[in-house]
Amino acid sequence: MGSLFVVPAVRAPVRYTDFCEPADIKPPRWFPVPSPTEVSSPLSSLSRPRPAGDDGLANGMTPSTQRSEEEGEDSERTRVPALILGLGIDLYGKERRIIRMVSRMRRLAPHFLLSCWDRGEVPAELTRYGLSWQKAPFGYLGFAHPWWTILNIAHMPKLFWQLHRAHREHRARVVVFASALTVLSALPVFLLWKLTGAARFVFYLGDIGGGTAVQRWVLRLADRMADCMIVNSQAVETGLRRVGVRHAPMSVVYNGVDIAHFDNARPVERSRWPGWSDEHFVIGYVGQLKERKGIADFLEAARLMAARTPDARFLVIGDCPQRSGYPDELKQRFGDLAECVVYLGFVDDVAPYYRAMDVLVVPSRYVDPAPNVNLEAMASGLPVVATDIGGNRELNVDGETGFLVPVNAPERIAECLLRLHEDPALRMRMGQAGRDRCRQLFDVTTNARTVESLILATLDGRQGGVP
Repeated sequence: MGSLFVVPAVRAPVRYTDFCEPADIKPPRWFPVPSPTEVSSPLSSLSRPRPAGDDGLANGMTPSTQRSEEEGEDSERTRVPALILGLGIDLYGKERRIIRMVSRMRRLAPHFLLSCWDRGEVPAELTRYGLSWQKAPFGYLGFAHPWWTILNIAHMPKLFWQLHRAHREHRARVVVFASALTVLSALPVFLLWKLTGAARFVFYLGDIGGGTAVQRWVLRLADRMADCMIVNSQAVETGLRRVGVRHAPMSVVYNGVDIAHFDNARPVERSRWPGWSDEHFVIGYVGQLKERKGIADFLEAARLMAARTPDARFLVIGDCPQRSGYPDELKQRFGDLAECVVYLGFVDDVAPYYRAMDVLVVPSRYVDPAPNVNLEAMASGLPVVATDIGGNRELNVDGETGFLVPVNAPERIAECLLRLHEDPALRMRMGQAGRDRCRQLFDVTTNARTVESLILATLDGRQGGVP
């Protein structure tokens, strides 16, 4: 069956991924398995305070209270119970995307099941948005870490029971998988639900897998089980089709961004960093500090740029949880840039920092499916210089919202940055074009409701269609 595109066509050829590389997997910290009744509520002590107005909300309002008020209009409408599986426990791009999209759905009643083997920020984020969740013994299965695999297999009976109980208690009619690999964790349960028609299966994927034979097999299995697949870029669709995913109806719905939050954020004061002022030209990088993210290319371009424009400054936001010493390696390698580069590490709310930049660089070296930083920068009114690969080429329009450059070409990045530095009017035009593009294609509420409609369409046989 052919693909259905549910957003306007774009000008493009065609923190964990669905299938993590062994080096990306943190060893589990073994805590007691929670009881099946360990379920969150919006009043959970996990809620963490945020500044008033964060996430584009009215002053004094939390995502949870806003969700409650917005649901008033749907109080008479029956909400469809759904289980959401496959989120990691750490708050990376996939987790943020799923949480923020699901929190804006008004016809689903979602309940999240998370891994109990580690501690991260996802439970607190779900609670902050008023979304219910519980922990279950989902875990790693693979040859790279045999002991982890053995321990998780030993806990499978308890996982099966918790899934059964969650399905029964919440009367779930839909199961949404945020990772294809989750299917392996409790395959007998999912097969039983599929054969008995106990629930519809929707795979909402934002990663390109299929690098190994096992990954390809899992994706093809998910293809056979899915009532609907939703992906967040044409790059993901192309990658899945390439490894043999052909049976399930597949729709492309791009990630969404809270445009008002980024557009209205108050910029941080540049003077907080010694020697910086409003007169400097600030170039930013936001993302994990990984080689495949292109951080070294960004810093090499910074070196070239700094040699030609003494007023250039560079802001690096992100960390490297799998290689804690990597930022120090970068600082040593690019020690000559110490006076003009600031490394901030992980930042919870990046919106004020975007507003302190003049341009953002997204130097991905691999097929990054749909980097949200592109959307966040455009919503902030920034031109984007990105590598011409993966989702970057779909989200950005070369020469209109910024520039696309070849992979592993820091000299080309530097050329584009120099052009933007010398032409403030061009920066303004590209920044406004990015804002307009976000409003047209990447509004988080609009795209979340589209995803919701596709999920609900599986219940009455309109698979892959919008009701």
